[in-house]
Order: sequence, then C-alpha cells, then structure tokens
Amino acid sequence: MSRISGSFRDPSGNVFKYENKILRTVSKIAEERYLSIKNIIQDSIKNNFLIDTIEINDESLKKKFNSSFLLEHKKIPYISYPYEWSFEQLRCAALHHLNYQIFLLDRGFILTDASAYNIQFIGSNPIFIDSLSLREYENGAPWQGHNQFCEQFLNPLVFSSENKINFNNIYKGSFEGIKNSEIINMLKFMTKIKPAIFFNILLPNFFDSLSKKKKI
Repeated sequence: MSRISGSFRDPSGNVFKYENKILRTVSKIAEERYLSIKNIIQDSIKNNFLIDTIEINDESLKKKFNSSFLLEHKKIPYISYPYEWSFEQLRCAALHHLNYQIFLLDRGFILTDASAYNIQFIGSNPIFIDSLSLREYENGAPWQGHNQFCEQFLNPLVFSSENKINFNNIYKGSFEGIKNSEIINMLKFMTKIKPAIFFNILLPNFFDSLSKKKKI
C-alpha cells in the first residue's frame, strides 16, 4: 500500500496504489456528500467526463483502509502535469473542464474547484480524475473556482497566445499557474481591453485589489 503524494491535500479522501489498483478513500467529513453525488458520478462516467470508478464492497479491504466507502479508479497509463502539456493539450483540458461544469450545472451539481491537476489524458482525450470534487449546487452561488480556472487554464493560454511564447517554463516556476496580477503586466493594452480578458481577468483583479486595500 502506498499513498499517492498529490492526494494528501484533499480533505475528502486520499488516493492509494494497492496491488496494482488505484483506490480512493472517502473521509468521514465527505461521506454525506459522497452519498449525494453517487448517481451523478455514474452519469459523468457514462458521458465520458469522469474516469471509470466503481465502489468496492469488500468490508475487510475497507477496514484495512479505515474507510466506510472505498472507490477504485481506472488506472491512467501515463501521468502528466499541466506545465508539461502543449498549448493544444491545455486548451483541450480547459474546454473539458468547462463542458463538464455545464453538464453538472444542468443536473444541479457543480465542481468544488478548478484545478488543472484534476485532468489527465488517456491517449489524446482529457478525462477528469477526482470523483470527490463534486457537490450539489446552491442556487445563486458564485463559481468559487473561477480565479483558479483563470490561473491554471486561461492565463497560461492567454500568455502563450498573445506573446507567442510557450507557457511551460513560467508554469514550472509556479505550479499554481499564472496569477491575474501577473498576467496583466505581460499583456499589451489592446489585448487587455478584449472583452473575454477584461471581464475574466482585469475586472476580477481590480475588485480583488480593492478588497485587499479595504482590509488593510
């Protein structure tokens, strides 16, 4: 049994490699949420958004992992990271994330975050791998992952597209992506006033800066 290091940050459960299988525990604090998302997990798999996942009913194995619920994920042939991807791969992953978000919203659910590390590739096809990053949507609630989506998806893509420079090296220097405050200084004025960039990057950064000044 060996815990996959990247999963330690997730309070909902950890991922382990066990007898050549990929297993995910469900922590006590996430049990109720897991029960509420079981059906949408299966719908997500059927619609090719989420990695194949089954619930293991082996009581002895669940006891070994000290978990009331234990999930098994399909094994990814090759693990890669956003800072290693090509421009096309990052764009493809970003669209997959957005399409999955829309799919979930139409069914009353939402992704809890917008981490690019929750997406892997099987061949050339992106697939979401964190089955516990789902929750029921609260009517009127804002998209809490918007800023993270910009930093890890949109900003690196804008950086490469507008400056004709690969985002990989700057992404390697900051595994969380490119902050809004940083990307603004890397863009020309005419680029900044493009509607998609103005409303998704400049305006949120302005209000964020304003909020921080008020707290000082």
